Order: sequence, then structure tokens, then C-alpha cells
Amino acid sequence: MGQRVIHVGSGIPDLQEVTDIGNITTNEIESKSLILTEQVSDPAYAAGKFFFDGIDFRLYDNISGTSISVGKEQVVDVYNDTGGLLTNFTVVRFSGVVGGIPSVQLAQANSVINASGAVIMTHDVLAGEVGKATTFGLAGGDTSMWGEEDLLVIDTAIAGLLTNIEQPILSPIARVLVSDPVDGVILISPKGVQNITAIGQATHEAGATFDVTTTPQQLDVYSNATFQKNVTIDLGGTVAPYTVFMNPSSIGASGYYRVSFSISVTSTDNNLYSFEIYRNGAPSGLVTSIDLRNNNIDAGSTSFSAITQNIVLDTDEIEMYAYTNAGTQTLTIDSAIFSIERIGTV
Repeated sequence: MGQRVIHVGSGIPDLQEVTDIGNITTNEIESKSLILTEQVSDPAYAAGKFFFDGIDFRLYDNISGTSISVGKEQVVDVYNDTGGLLTNFTVVRFSGVVGGIPSVQLAQANSVINASGAVIMTHDVLAGEVGKATTFGLAGGDTSMWGEEDLLVIDTAIAGLLTNIEQPILSPIARVLVSDPVDGVILISPKGVQNITAIGQATHEAGATFDVTTTPQQLDVYSNATFQKNVTIDLGGTVAPYTVFMNPSSIGASGYYRVSFSISVTSTDNNLYSFEIYRNGAPSGLVTSIDLRNNNIDAGSTSFSAITQNIVLDTDEIEMYAYTNAGTQTLTIDSAIFSIERIGTV
């Protein structure tokens, strides 16, 4: 028994015999290639129009004045909730929903929240109107202020601005492919927010001595106020000097941190010395020890690290506390390295 088959693209019905192979039925279907004539210039806008511009297959959708490069970019409709004009290359972040469409505000690297979830506008959109932002793909415009291969990040001081200068809160969002005042091109590919200023270490001055008791006491304090770049600062303490060399500049954002501590000590009193990371004067419960009690050992070293279980604010103090198992003992620090690394956003 024959089966009625439509030839794709021809629009002409035809009868075609079915070939039976066991329980599998196969039909012969004639295929047609879709060939679009290359457009010298973009055609007039009409929703749903599909055309070839010589490089990309492009599609007009619901927003006049824009087109989508099929298979080569990802875009999202956004509502301009900034109260002003959004221009090409303005960096925005998602801030809410208006009529089922994500609304956006200007992104800025002055906080983790303001630098997160950022995308780039690739055409001008008036206040209160819907436009398109690109989450991945190529975008064109004036790129003459940057050099080719420059990495672009969100600016700290000016909301919505792209810059090729590293910022304290680093949010890489694009790279320059072509530097040109008219035909410039950037590749948009946002990365997660990083805070490069919160990755570094402090080194205690060798030879500092202090008294340790059975009550945990502050060894050194490293906080937002004391992290400074390439300078020597005095943290005070029971016995001077408590001088450390700080790099980098500051804990610039709240988040989760990995804290590490390595120390070598000398003591004329052979006892057990314990060290614990504190946050704002509260113990973490993670303790490491140097045991000098056996065979008259007078020097030892230890190291350990802890990942904070709670969010560390940029104003919090991260501290190292020390104590011993008996009496008051005099301890000399031969070397100490205290490292803090931001490993997660809020």
C-alpha cells in the first residue's frame, strides 16, 4: 500500500511507495537547501525577518533597530530602570522585574553586589523602554580608548563605565578585539566577581617576643584598617615590636575567606603552645599546636588553614590568638606568615 508523502520545499503532493524492512518503515523525502542572498546593507526592519549579511545569519525579533547574530551571541531583553539613556557599551546589572522583563541599573565595582550579574548594552535605550543587553558575543562601536587585547572590567568610580585598568573589586567582562573609533569590536564574556586586593599575606617581624598565658590572647590583628600595600605598620602588642609587612591593600569586599597561618617559634620554657584563628574576638574552634615539652625541645613550627563558615565583612578583624597549657611563658617568633584569600562572594 502506497503512502502519501509531501516533498519538502516543493509544495507539490506526490505518491511514493513505502519500503518495508522488517518492522521499520522508511519514506523517501526530497530535501531542499535554504540559500539566502547576501545583503549589501541591512534590510528594512520587520519582526521575524531572517537574512545573511555576508558574515552572520541575522534575525530581527521584537525590538526595532536591533538584530541577533544567530548561533554567535546571547542576548536578553532588559527594561531600562536607570532613569536615563543607556548607550552602547554601558555596563548594567539586573535589579528586578518589570512586566516580566528583567530591569537593570548601572553596574559599578564599588561593591560586590553592584558588580555582580553584569551585562553590556549594545545599543541605545531610552529610560523606561525595553532594549537588548549582550551576555556573550561580539559587539561593535568606539573602542579607540582601549588597546587591542585589553581586558575590560567594571569601573569603581563611575557607574556603568568599562575600563582597562584593574579595580579593587575585579569583574572581567569583555576583551578588545579591534581598537577603532568607528569599527571597534569587543568580545563580551563576563566572569565572576573577584576581589584581588584580598589575596595576600602579612609577615611578622622575626625575633619579636611576648608572654603567653593559659588564656587565649591576641597575637596579631589583620583587618580592613591594617591591610595596606607595601608599607610597614605597627600593630602594637604586649612586647614590641609587632611589625608586619602588608601586601595587598585591603579586604575590599565581604565574602568567604580562606585564612592560613604558618609559624616558627623559640622558647626557653618547654611547653605546649596553641594557636587559633579568631574573628572579631570570637574563636573559630580550629586549633593547631607546637609541642616543645619532649626532650628539651626549644624550637618548633606549625601551619594550618581554615575556611570561614560565616560571611566575613570588610570591616571584620581576622586575628590569631595564642595560649599555653601552663603558667606564663615567654615565646619568640622566629617567623610567621599570615595569609588571607577571598574564595567566595556573598
